[in-house]
Amino acid sequence: MTGQTPWANLPAAPKTPWADIPAAPTDTIGFLRGTAGKIVNGITMDWGDELGAARDAALPSIYGGSTAENFGDRYTANLPERKARSAAFGEQYPVTSTAAELGGNVAGAVATIPLMPAAAATLPARIVQGAKIGAGFGGVAGAGAADPGAGNIVEGAATGAIVGGTVGGAFPAMGKGITWTYGKVKNMLGLGDAGASAANQLLRAFERDKIAPEDALRKLQEWHALGAKPETLADIGGENVKALASVAANLPGQSRQAAMDLVASRKAGAGERVASDVATAISPSKNYSGTVDELIKARSEAAAPLYETAYAKEGAWSPRLQEFIDDPIMKDGLKRGMNMLRLESVAQGKPFNPKTLGVDLDASGEVVLRGVPNMRVLDAAKRGLDDILEKYRDGTTGRLNLTPEGRAIDGFRRSFLTTLDDINPDYKTARASFAGHSASMEAMATGRSILKDDADITAKKIAAMAPGDKEFFRAGVAKAITGAVENTADGRNVVASFFNKPALRAKIEAAFDSPEEFKRFEALMKREADMASTNNLITPRGGSHTQRLAAGMEDMGREPPAGAIASLMNLQFGTAAKQAAAPLLRRAQGMNSDVADELAPMLFEGDARKNMAMIQALMNRQRAIAAQSQNDTKGPMIRALSGQALPGNFGGYVGNRGQQ
Repeated sequence: MTGQTPWANLPAAPKTPWADIPAAPTDTIGFLRGTAGKIVNGITMDWGDELGAARDAALPSIYGGSTAENFGDRYTANLPERKARSAAFGEQYPVTSTAAELGGNVAGAVATIPLMPAAAATLPARIVQGAKIGAGFGGVAGAGAADPGAGNIVEGAATGAIVGGTVGGAFPAMGKGITWTYGKVKNMLGLGDAGASAANQLLRAFERDKIAPEDALRKLQEWHALGAKPETLADIGGENVKALASVAANLPGQSRQAAMDLVASRKAGAGERVASDVATAISPSKNYSGTVDELIKARSEAAAPLYETAYAKEGAWSPRLQEFIDDPIMKDGLKRGMNMLRLESVAQGKPFNPKTLGVDLDASGEVVLRGVPNMRVLDAAKRGLDDILEKYRDGTTGRLNLTPEGRAIDGFRRSFLTTLDDINPDYKTARASFAGHSASMEAMATGRSILKDDADITAKKIAAMAPGDKEFFRAGVAKAITGAVENTADGRNVVASFFNKPALRAKIEAAFDSPEEFKRFEALMKREADMASTNNLITPRGGSHTQRLAAGMEDMGREPPAGAIASLMNLQFGTAAKQAAAPLLRRAQGMNSDVADELAPMLFEGDARKNMAMIQALMNRQRAIAAQSQNDTKGPMIRALSGQALPGNFGGYVGNRGQQ
């Protein structure tokens, strides 16, 4: 370290407090013009740029600026340029700019002191008086400092009013205040009123979803007429309404419990609701075994006149028919069929005489034809063949599991029936109405397997079924769907268990008698599916854990306003005011636990009539806001200016600074 003095490594002396002050301006005229502009801004509470832009637009030949054809276009073009020039001056000469604007603000206050009411007699009254005045001027100044645009002006006015009122009331003591203008803004925006804020947010969400309240009400009425379900406004809304419901459901408070209760009750009742819809739309009975007996009896009775017509035809014979009669399997079928006729006659208390049917029975019960058999005997033979095939039916699935011999017998039976249909078309008509117990069971078993990937069951084949068979098929479909619903795990989407694939929907649609009937059923299922989707969005237990944790921390305690504290320590009063007031404004107008609790009965109510009343109330509020917006177009500024005073004006200045 040879040659260095002992103090060579000492740090340099600190800068003087005035080291960062800008050098003297070189453009004196521009400096004076900028200073004058800041003074005017202070006097007019930051409306100087607007007034200057209007002056230039009115007299462009004298003051320059935009040369657009009309005043409005010139003003619109001049205002951003003036604001930019003012901001640039403030950045270049911050001390001069602040002093000039504050001086203008004080001068304006002093000039209007004669217009002020006498000071209040008591300290609390003076606190209120100062807060009111500060809020008024803070609102006006905040609006003037805001960027162009109605939304920016409203936010600036509200923030300025809050800060100005606080500072204005703090001159005699800590306090608060509010002006006529802020009262109107509060009423329209729902500031401080959780119920009004909740209604406003729901209306805004519907507006973003492009759903008018009138359309929502109409949809609720349609749903109620088609069949009541525990649907909510969250179900009828779009993505924005559902997002609002999700946020409300994840905030601590009554809203979270209301969402949990709604989801739990809807999930618990989903299976019963869907089963009821299926029973109503597809099958007339929820009792499957009862449906079999009732349907067989009903179809048999309905087809009885048709069979009597077919039986009346005599001379039903052909060489092909004789081939079937001569086969040994037919003898077994005839014996079984005649035995059924005998038992049915005894059960009905009617005499049974085989000779009247043109047959004799030998000692062993074998049928002996005495000539050309009539249609009643041939139908009995068909029933006997059905009975032979029943031994191949699976007791679990209800389907025929045919062995090679069984398939041969079934082929024999089908060919025999085709021959009878050709000889006697009336018999074919009767069978289309009711083909007998065996065919009914087969159709029902086919319906029960509709949800399986069975290539033999196609929509085309289903649509081609005879009317009688299709009714039994529908009963099987109802059982299959009900079974799928009953076996769906708790809380899962029951509709997805049977209605989530196009191929399955096509098969189910084929079971309906008309496209209109299926569309009604499809609409019911879609409503259930939409409710399940909404459940997933709003269920607190299914949402984001991070979101719920953040909401809880927000509710239990807010962090200190570090940014505002730092700005105060740096003597940046305007910045500190904005940092402190803006979150308060957002919290007052935005989502919090109080607002969420007010939203709960709006979004998580499953009673259709209550929801209709809620929509009507939202429509009334929408009309009231629109009417108020039209009426409140003049007067607030005049009333605020009539209460100007030095403490309040200074509060307005601070509110103004909070906007920059």
